[in-house]
Amino acid sequence: MKTASLPIPPQPFAPLWQNAICLILTFHKLGSKRRLQTKEVLSIDTDETLIRVTKSILNCKEYTAISKLYHKIRSQLKPLVLPSSMKSGVYLIPISFTQELNDILTKGRQDLAPLIDYFCQVYPARVAADQERLKDAYDATDYPDEDSVKTAFWIEAHYITWDLPVTMASISEAMLKTETENAQRKLEEMLAEINLSLREAMRQLVRHLRNRLTPRADGTQKGFKASTVNNLLDFLGRFDAKNLGKDTELTDVVSQAKSLLNGVSPKELRTNQPLAEMIQVGMNDVEKRLDALLVSKPSRQYRFDEAA
Repeated sequence: MKTASLPIPPQPFAPLWQNAICLILTFHKLGSKRRLQTKEVLSIDTDETLIRVTKSILNCKEYTAISKLYHKIRSQLKPLVLPSSMKSGVYLIPISFTQELNDILTKGRQDLAPLIDYFCQVYPARVAADQERLKDAYDATDYPDEDSVKTAFWIEAHYITWDLPVTMASISEAMLKTETENAQRKLEEMLAEINLSLREAMRQLVRHLRNRLTPRADGTQKGFKASTVNNLLDFLGRFDAKNLGKDTELTDVVSQAKSLLNGVSPKELRTNQPLAEMIQVGMNDVEKRLDALLVSKPSRQYRFDEAA
């Protein structure tokens, strides 16, 4: 006897997941903070439940090197991530960036391995140094064995999507209709948030460049870093992939900025005064257009940690 297949409900989020992926990225490491018993360190009359006392352990360059690598990987991901109000560690990334994303994570894991090995080599010496420095605050149980330390550091990545479950179609037609409408509304809010965040991000980059190109009151030129130009160029280059909300108004402003900066390098802006003045005037116009686009903002932003 054949089992009847469940009807497939509409999938409101399908347009989003056809163009983007959702990455949950976790950087695991051995904790470097430990709580102390408050009564053991406080000599004042107070309610101990209102006081939290902690100590730092393994405060060494080998541990710091791992933390710095994690920070570097997060920084490398920033240009790939779509603006959103997802909780920390959850990233919305256009599908066209997945190879670049994979390269960053692969390289990060490769760089992490020798750092872990080196930290494990010096671990006994660092524990001994902590015992000497912490004195009475030292607790041997704060330090796991070396095998546990080696497995405490890793980079974990999961890819997920959201949509209505197939079973909902068989439970209640009214519930399915309500949840479909809710999902569609949330999708629209997410795309509106992406549009708003892209507008704000571009205005910040344009404003910074325009400000650095605007002479001081005495007529002298300001200095600026190459990143002032390169960060804006990177934003413009990645815009089409990030524009999941199909913001046609911002697309037009992006086209104007691209035309202004086409073939322009930071070095040219420093050495070619007429060119710098032309770009400054053009960026002033671009900034005004962005200001106009940001006059009206969505009244609410959807967060993924809210009930779906």
